[in-house]
Amino acid sequence: MSDKEPLKKSTNERGSSRIEELADELANLAEKTPSLYSVFKKVLLNEEAFYNILNDLVESQPEELVEAQKILARREDVIKNAHEEAQKVLDVAQKRLEELTSEQEVVRQAEREAERIIRDAEVRAEQIRVEAMEYVYQKMDELERQFGASLNIVKNSKLVLERELSQAVSEADVYDSEASE
Repeated sequence: MSDKEPLKKSTNERGSSRIEELADELANLAEKTPSLYSVFKKVLLNEEAFYNILNDLVESQPEELVEAQKILARREDVIKNAHEEAQKVLDVAQKRLEELTSEQEVVRQAEREAERIIRDAEVRAEQIRVEAMEYVYQKMDELERQFGASLNIVKNSKLVLERELSQAVSEADVYDSEASE
């Protein structure tokens, strides 16, 4: 693997020089092992040495990278929590909508019931008015008959009295004329 350039080292970022050292170790390991690169483009590595360097590489991550990974993990949790909260809000809104719809239906039913009660009351009031008028008519008819009968009695009594008075006057005239003679 000598045809590859050695890795350039930069120490600008914290921990990056250790990572670069480990990357160089991997490159050196690849250079020291027998190569089948020219034929198969493959390199045989010592497995234990490879994994030791790889573990050191993982452990040597800069704190910023570790922190970035934690932030990404928290970001996923925040997004998940936001989705859950949004779903809760949607569920509450849906439930409230159902309640309002149910309340509106109750109001509509109450309005229909009130309209029915008013119609029934108006019909009953008309019935009572008609019954009252019929009752008054019957009573007036009875009074007319009673007054008619009483009036007939009065008229008849008046006629009888008139005859008797006329007869009494005639008899008194006769007595007067007999007495004057």
